[in-house]
Amino acid sequence: MRVVADFVAALSMPRDSGQRLLSLSFQDEEQQEAEEQEPAVVSGCLDRSWLGIVAPLYSTHMGCENMGPLLYSLLRFVKPSHCLEVGAGYTSAFLLQALEDNFRELQLWKEMPKPNWLVEREFDDGPGQGVLHCVDNFAHEHSTAPLLSRVAEKLGLQHRLRLHLDDGRAFLEESSELVPHFDFVWLDGLLDFAPPKKGDVRAPH
Repeated sequence: MRVVADFVAALSMPRDSGQRLLSLSFQDEEQQEAEEQEPAVVSGCLDRSWLGIVAPLYSTHMGCENMGPLLYSLLRFVKPSHCLEVGAGYTSAFLLQALEDNFRELQLWKEMPKPNWLVEREFDDGPGQGVLHCVDNFAHEHSTAPLLSRVAEKLGLQHRLRLHLDDGRAFLEESSELVPHFDFVWLDGLLDFAPPKKGDVRAPH
């Protein structure tokens, strides 16, 4: 108590501040535990069980082990609704999980009082409707894309997946009516898979 009193005096604080400081610093543990709230956890990603389920999608020939967590973080941040992945496989699971976690987070938001700055339409047609369109022709010798549907089902994420057995260029030419736009695109392939739409930008050779 003497140390606290000297500390308060040195700060030129009011005389009763020492007792108040003590009560705040050493409040009853039961009261403190009652006031603490568990953080809301919405992610099912990256625990041992989850990684075990998606393991069949991993291939050492693809070199994408570090891209999965990065893509997951990007989708959690930008919260897109219409995603396109050209070249399905290991990263697809991370994208699907991010879309689902965005939806779960949205449910938590709905239970909270809506502040004035929150855009109402985000609750109706925002991240809760997220879908991933995966395009793959299964031509790569080491592709794990054929296993994606099974893994998505085990994760309970099959409702987020639209798997298209097609060539990337052909899909883009044919999908304008199916999906008018994509707000997130992950191109896991060569940059020259489709002709440039504007200018004369081409992949380096």
